[in-house]
Amino acid sequence: MKLFTMLCICFALFIGCGSDSDDTDSPTDSIAGNLPNLDDLKVREQILAEAIYEYNLKLRNSPSGELLYYAPNQQVPYTGWVKGIMSDGVVPFSLWQVQNGKRHGIYLRWYNSQETREKGVYKNGFKDGTWTYQDNYGRKSEGTFKNDAESGWWNYWHDNGQKWKEGTFKDGAESGLWTYWHDNGQKWKEGSFKDGTESGLWTYWYDNGQKWQEGIFKDGVESGLWAAWDQNGQKYSKIVTGNSVNSVAFSPDGKTIASGSEDSTVLLFDVATGTYIHTLEGNLDSVNSVAFSPDGNTIASLSRDGTIRLWDVATGTHEHTLEGNRRYLNSVAFSPDGNTITSGSSRDALILFWDVATGTQKHTLGGLGYAKCVAFSPDGNTIASGSAGTLTSSSIAGGTIRLWNVATGTHKHTLEGHLSTVYSIAFSPDGNTIASGSEDDTIRLWDAETGTHKHTLEGHRSSVRSVAFSPDGNTIASGSWDWTIRLWDVTTGTQKHTLRGDPSSVNSVAFSPDGKTLASGCNDGTIRFWDVP
Repeated sequence: MKLFTMLCICFALFIGCGSDSDDTDSPTDSIAGNLPNLDDLKVREQILAEAIYEYNLKLRNSPSGELLYYAPNQQVPYTGWVKGIMSDGVVPFSLWQVQNGKRHGIYLRWYNSQETREKGVYKNGFKDGTWTYQDNYGRKSEGTFKNDAESGWWNYWHDNGQKWKEGTFKDGAESGLWTYWHDNGQKWKEGSFKDGTESGLWTYWYDNGQKWQEGIFKDGVESGLWAAWDQNGQKYSKIVTGNSVNSVAFSPDGKTIASGSEDSTVLLFDVATGTYIHTLEGNLDSVNSVAFSPDGNTIASLSRDGTIRLWDVATGTHEHTLEGNRRYLNSVAFSPDGNTITSGSSRDALILFWDVATGTQKHTLGGLGYAKCVAFSPDGNTIASGSAGTLTSSSIAGGTIRLWNVATGTHKHTLEGHLSTVYSIAFSPDGNTIASGSEDDTIRLWDAETGTHKHTLEGHRSSVRSVAFSPDGNTIASGSWDWTIRLWDVTTGTQKHTLRGDPSSVNSVAFSPDGKTLASGCNDGTIRFWDVP
């Protein structure tokens, strides 16, 4: 009791001596330097014994409108020690000082009697000076406050003691250069903030020190084309869209790429620079497939909401909405002459054909299985549809491909062999070969005229969601949920290359018209561009 009384007298004398001086004349940290060491358990316990519980104090508005602490039955703001308690209402976990109703002086918060969680100084009700923190996982941080806002240099550490990040705050927001490290001590990322958001050039590294990615932030969002390297050092570039990319398509001139996303939008970007061009909005559900018309003037977007929307590429304006399928549309394709659009649905198992100019429905095929994907032959005379197989009252058979005569609507062939759903099909540029990608992790090649099976391409470890032929017809690209893209020799069926990038499922692949670039749409919201080996 004597020690506590002496401490309170010393504190009162200290505050009184400084009350007539300008606050700026006395550094905030000097307040803590003249106060008792609350890390000393004996000192802390003695002060705790006399401190008032926070719930026994009242918060009232002062004449100037400030909220101040008042002791019960007192008309003047409280001065003295205050303690906070855990939810059990018994165990104290914080201790601080109040002067004239405001927090002023040292503040200490702890997890238990041994471990400090938060420590710093208040000045006239605001955090000021140096503060230290430690979270439940042992991660520490230290920096300065000015008028309750982070200001100046801050340091953060991982729970193993390795530095995590460091940089400056200005008025409570990150500002200027910040550097981050992995928990093994290797640099993770570095770049600048402006008003709390990433701005300008940022560089990232893997935890082995190898560069991972580099690019520009604008107003806190990745902007333009980013350079990236997979963990094998293979370089690619990417655009960050912010939402899972279900489908990608190059314009016929190769200058623009369109993406259909889980957030129901279609985005257009300049391929050379990654510059954003348009957002096409109007779909009410995920956009599962996008396609450019052969003349490059129109984009078709197919949505899970059961509609196909046609858009003017130059202006981004909506031209037509094609309705007819029930929900869960999966795939859309233009005929080679650009006059017809076809779509496939997994709900009503129908393939519908539409007049592009008028937006009217022309005719219907199918009814024999879920139409997960559709593709026109290069001459426009045949349509191929991939499905989950024939519907029965009790089961769905293995995935099949069906070939139809476009003019007559007659069924030509059924290609069987896949053990599960066929998610993607593509004709070779000469129209002689069909490639199909399946949930059974394989790609199969078929003779388009006879329906004969030619090769089974094996190597993926998860569902193959997309296949595409190179413009010269010599290579097939396949994108899978095993996070890889694989390139295959069409003639021999052998694997040529594996492209990995950041770990993310690949939903769509497309070759540029000149065959030099391969684009992929991924679940992590990126469109990636690879130089074709």
